[in-house]
Amino acid sequence: MTTLESLDTEAWEQLAQSADNRAGPLRTLTLSTTDANNHPQSRLLILRVADRVQRSLWFHTDLRSCKWQELRANPRVSVLGYDPEQQLQLRFSGSATLHPPKTELTTKAWSGLPEWTRQTYCGPPPGETISNTATETAGDRMTDTGVGYDVFCVVVIRVSSMDWFRHERENIRRRQFDYDQAGRLSKAIEVAP
Repeated sequence: MTTLESLDTEAWEQLAQSADNRAGPLRTLTLSTTDANNHPQSRLLILRVADRVQRSLWFHTDLRSCKWQELRANPRVSVLGYDPEQQLQLRFSGSATLHPPKTELTTKAWSGLPEWTRQTYCGPPPGETISNTATETAGDRMTDTGVGYDVFCVVVIRVSSMDWFRHERENIRRRQFDYDQAGRLSKAIEVAP
C-alpha cells in the first residue's frame, strides 16, 4: 500500500524528472497570477527546476512581461500540472521570489541556456504589437543575445501546499500536502475528490 509520504516524494521526483526532460509530462505547467484589476491570468511556462528539499519550482521569464509586473504586485500564485498518461493533476499554491537580470542566480541560469532559447528574449517586449518595421528590428536584435541577458529573469515559486488528484476511472483519489517554511512536509491527508 502506498503511503501519503511516498506519494509526495513520487510527485516531486516526477517534477524533477520532467524539468530535466523536454518530453516530461509535467514540464509545461500553468502559472496563475492576478493582474492590476484583480483578474486571474494564466499562462503555460516551462519548468526549469523542481527542488523537493526547498519545495520550489523555477521558471524563466522576461523582465518586460505582464507576469513579472503581476508577481511584483502580488507574489501569491497557483501552479497547475497534468500528466495525461497517469491521469494525475498536481495543483500548487505558493509565493514567488523574483530574481532580476544580472544577479548570480540569473547569470548562472542564462549561461546554461542554448542559443536558440536565449534568442527568445532578444525580440520586442512580450505582448507588443509587431509591425513590419518592428519585425525587422526584432530580427536584427535576435542575433544579439546580450539584449536578452538584460531582460532575462528567474521566478522561484516556494510551494506551501500541493493538491494531488488522480482521475483514474473507478479509482478517483485526492490527497493534500502542506509544507512548512523549511520545506518539510507538515501535513498529508486524504480528502474526498
